[in-house]
Order: sequence, then C-alpha cells, then structure tokens
Amino acid sequence: MSKIDEVKSAYENYRREKKVYADTCRAFVTDLKGAFAEYLGCTVGEVKFFKPSMVTATQTLKTFINVKPEHALELKKDGYWRFGVAYAVPEVGDFLYVVRLKYEDGIYSLGLDDDDFHVHSGSREELTPFFDHMISVTTGYYETYQEDLLAGNQPESVFELVKPKPKQGG
Repeated sequence: MSKIDEVKSAYENYRREKKVYADTCRAFVTDLKGAFAEYLGCTVGEVKFFKPSMVTATQTLKTFINVKPEHALELKKDGYWRFGVAYAVPEVGDFLYVVRLKYEDGIYSLGLDDDDFHVHSGSREELTPFFDHMISVTTGYYETYQEDLLAGNQPESVFELVKPKPKQGG
C-alpha cells in the first residue's frame, strides 16, 4: 500500500466514523424533540429547533429559521455538538436554549452552560431530569432576579427570552 493509499484509507475511515457519530446524535436530537414536547404538554410542532449560529436576539419563534432537529446540530472544537431548542409561552415570549451534546461509549451527555446530564436514550423517562433542570433554571432565574439586582449582582441565565413585539394599531 502506498503512502497516498494510507492517507486515503485513513480519511475514508474518518468519514465513515464521523457519519455514524453524526447520525447517532441526529437520531437522539429527533427523539429529544418529541420527549420535550410531551414533557411541556404541547405538540411536537410547538417545540422549535435552530442552529445557534443562525439566531439573533431580535428574532422570535415565528421569524427565526426553524430547522429539523437533525439539521440544528453544530459541532464545536470542544467535541460537543450545539443545537438550539425553543418554545413559546403565551403572553410572555419565546424561550431559547442552546444545548450541548456529546455521545461516547453508549452514553449521551447533554447540558446547558452548566453540569452535564448522562442518559442512554432520548426517551422521556431518561430526559425528564434534564428537562426539569431546564425549567428550574428558568423559573429560578425569575424567582431571584429582583433580589439579585437589588444586591448589585447581574443575574446570568442559560436561556434567552425574546419578548413578543407589541401589536400595532387597534
């Protein structure tokens, strides 16, 4: 085997392994969408996915690029995928989260900008602790926001709220 053939073989092996890894993570994210919708008590269509690099703070769920869950994944240098997930709360706004995901040795690790949760599948039962965490950091943020501001601390969040634009005319 020539050195060129060695390089070609190594590259082809890499491409095959990358595809298997990406397909595994895409399937997981697709399952996560259904599980999250069930958890929230809404339809699957009400849970939106987006590429984190394609969303700006001025967009809302109705205007940003909603993609299929498997197309929302972006692989970063730290070895984790990032994808955006969002849902709307009527009369409040759109809550947007960027989730990180990695798959190693049969275990999915996912998290926000904090601790990772480890699961074996995208089932509702396994993902419920992560979903509980997403909701608790959101509600906890608002429960302590005023107190934090008064104490001189700038509250940090692992989500973004995009408030609806006021209705014009009448």
